[in-house]
Formats: sequence, structure tokens, C-alpha cells
Amino acid sequence: MEKLDRYECLKYLAAKLTNELVVFISFFHEWPSVSKERVSNMPLIAMGSTVPVGIGLAMALPHRKVIALASDGDILLELGALPSMGKENLRNLVVFINDNESYHGVGGYPTMTAYKTDLAAMAKGAGVKHAVVVRRFDEFQRETDEALKKDDGPRLVVMKTEDQPYKTIAKSESIYHMEMKYRFIRHVEETEGVGIFPQPEAIKKLMKEA
Repeated sequence: MEKLDRYECLKYLAAKLTNELVVFISFFHEWPSVSKERVSNMPLIAMGSTVPVGIGLAMALPHRKVIALASDGDILLELGALPSMGKENLRNLVVFINDNESYHGVGGYPTMTAYKTDLAAMAKGAGVKHAVVVRRFDEFQRETDEALKKDDGPRLVVMKTEDQPYKTIAKSESIYHMEMKYRFIRHVEETEGVGIFPQPEAIKKLMKEA
């Protein structure tokens, strides 16, 4: 069966983005480089957290498009995210799942999608109306263009990709991930006019009251 080139898909998606917020599982090593380390990127280290964090962001910022870049192994560790996605029915949430049927980052052991598990069918069963599997690049392009243009989410796109080596590797040290998360939060503060991190004055006040 035909499969996608993950790197080409990521490059296409990155070229289409404007002011969307993107959360991604850290095994998407290529994403920071193809997206030129946009300040609106937030990496997640904990497997299973990508879609839940995406749901939370989309709920908090309903006027902002939120994109979650998950993997098959990532979503399989938190299938409870699918019923939440169906229940909340967030129009601004788009989930792309890189399904290479493998735990690529930890030795290439097969995931359950290598057998009979269909993540799009599971999402539909959980109430996600638009959940599809794409295997050809033109299908991926169409789904990406529609997801970014329309405000009719949630959308879940399972990308059946080749289990291929990474073409670029971003720094993976924990300090680098902390740096990106800090920049991401500052970006949200600046573009949304909200305070998330305590400001120095607030910290001083808390210390006086302690």
C-alpha cells in the first residue's frame, strides 16, 4: 500500500502556517527545522500528552487555530483524548497523526496500527466527525488546505507514513525544550494580551505575603 514521506508532509504544512499555535510530540524531530523554530511551536516530551494539550489550548483560545502533531504511539498511550475531542467538538482544533506503525524513537517496535487498529475509525466512534486516513501526498495536501481554511473542526488526519530515518534532528536536550516552551508562552501572552508567567512585581508581592 502507498505511504507518505513524513518530511515532505511536514514541509508542506510548515509552508502553509501563519499565526496558528502548534503543539508537537518531541519525536517530530524534523518539525522545528522545517518550521524554522517558530515561536508558536511548543514541544511536548510526555508521550500521550499531545492531543490533550491541544484540546486544552483550543478550549482556552477558541478564536485561534490549534494544531496538534501527534504520533501513533503517542495517541495509543492516551486514547481517552479521542472521546474528549469528540465531546468538546472544538471547531479550531486540527490533529495530524504521523502513523508509521512503529515506535520509531525507541527501536522501531511495531505499534498496534501495524495490525488491525484504525485510529481514524476509533476517533469517529468517539464522536469526531471528520477523521480520515491519507496515504497519498495529494490527499494530505487537500486535507491540510481544508483544515487551515475552514473553521469546521475538530479534524483528525491520520498520515500513513514510511518508517524512515529522520532527515533533520533538532536539539533534544531538556533545556532546549524548556527554551521553546518559554518562547511559546511569551508568544501567547504577547499575541493574546494575557499574563501567564508571573511578572516580577507579582513575584515580589507573593514573597512579601509568604
